[in-house]
Amino acid sequence: MDLLSELKAYVPYNQQEQQDRALLVAWLQAAQNDDALAARLWGRGNPAHLTASAWVVSPDRSVVLMAYIFPPLIFKWLVRLNGRYRQRPLSLKPALSMFISATVFFSQTLFCTLIGFVLFEVLKPTPARKDFFRRLMMHLFRFDFNHIPGVKFHSNRSLDDLLDRPAMIVCNHQSMIDPAIFMSLSPRLILVANEHPGSYWVVKYIYRWLGHVTLTGDNLDVEVFRRYIQEGYSFVVFPEGERNPDSSILRFHKGAFYLAEQ
Repeated sequence: MDLLSELKAYVPYNQQEQQDRALLVAWLQAAQNDDALAARLWGRGNPAHLTASAWVVSPDRSVVLMAYIFPPLIFKWLVRLNGRYRQRPLSLKPALSMFISATVFFSQTLFCTLIGFVLFEVLKPTPARKDFFRRLMMHLFRFDFNHIPGVKFHSNRSLDDLLDRPAMIVCNHQSMIDPAIFMSLSPRLILVANEHPGSYWVVKYIYRWLGHVTLTGDNLDVEVFRRYIQEGYSFVVFPEGERNPDSSILRFHKGAFYLAEQ
């Protein structure tokens, strides 16, 4: 049975379908023996271009098998996050870049964990091994920042002169990469963090192997900081103590300023 015969045999469900069927039958009959008319009617961009969507229904049309369950869910996931619209929808290129970046990051994390375990757990920790480990992390992070897809990274090398003598560096904490940025600048920067990094066991061990200072509660051993200062190290402190999603300035804790006075 051809298309014209199928349309004539179809029983319209409502008035709109009846009108649509009559129009299609008229066009098909008019163009049946006229190729030029058929080309004008059914060609791309012309008024008789056909599209269709399939619905699976019961014979009495009381039950519908929805064909559009997953597309709206996927679309919602692509454009929304935590009930709010994303700044830009997820797309293939950023998702692929994120996957590659995450693969490199986790591979480096595993590599550094293995190196750190050998240097500081199997072997005896020494200042030379800590310095080697800090420089290794610095070069890895510099590589990462210079190869992030779609991101241009520039490091102001004049900071090297500023870090020739010990200093207290105070910074607004905007994202998770803030510590990595500082570790990429110099091996002589000691991060001062609260107990939050310690909630991830890998980060906890790497922080410890690097010699970074983790503060818990009111535990503030000034002598530890004095020893680092005497060895020529500088400190990086995030006085807000946490990240803020909109990057605005939060209340500063006084620990950084107290240490600077001491």
